[in-house]
Amino acid sequence: MKQQFLGFGIIVVVLSFIGCDNSLNLHKAISQLEIPTVAAPVKGEAPTITLIETEQYIVTISWSPEATVFAPDTVYTATIELAARAGYTFIGMEENAFVVEGATATNVANTGTVTAIFPKKAGIITTITQLAIPGIITPIAGVAPATPTIETTEYIGVMSWSPVVSVFEASQTYTATIVLAAKTGYTFNGIAENSFTVAEATTTINAASSGEITAAFETN
Repeated sequence: MKQQFLGFGIIVVVLSFIGCDNSLNLHKAISQLEIPTVAAPVKGEAPTITLIETEQYIVTISWSPEATVFAPDTVYTATIELAARAGYTFIGMEENAFVVEGATATNVANTGTVTAIFPKKAGIITTITQLAIPGIITPIAGVAPATPTIETTEYIGVMSWSPVVSVFEASQTYTATIVLAAKTGYTFNGIAENSFTVAEATTTINAASSGEITAAFETN
């Protein structure tokens, strides 16, 4: 009886190890390290949130900060959750092994959670839309010229008057030269010729795709 019990015990141990070996052989380490179709943020476009499937894993994505469309001049972070398909495993994955185009991607070893940080960059630059230049004080006879700093959410600028005078004179033409600098995330590229406006100016002129404007005024 003792010999039979010992033989049965040996058989069970051998079968257990065989089972473990077969189980391990069925799981392959994830090798598709570049996560596909995670589109970098572009101003005015909606974030990628749809389910993405590959041969090795299924991808879900959430964004921070949350947005219905991307804004300019903003750093966005995509949290990417990968679920391994049958036959694949994240065991053996190295730290920061995954790649997301256009982003700095990080992951903890042996996990399928990836954080992708998209920096402010050219992909989210937008053409300036604030074409009515604020803050220009109309020349009035007997009043000294004002040269305020011009600022909006899209640009900042300085101005000067020609001819140079200590006070404006009546029945004269004065020209304000305005030089604008685009803020981060904005560009003058795509601005049409003579598209800027200045309140009460008789003419306002700018070259296409330029932030330099001249505005003429007549004094009474």
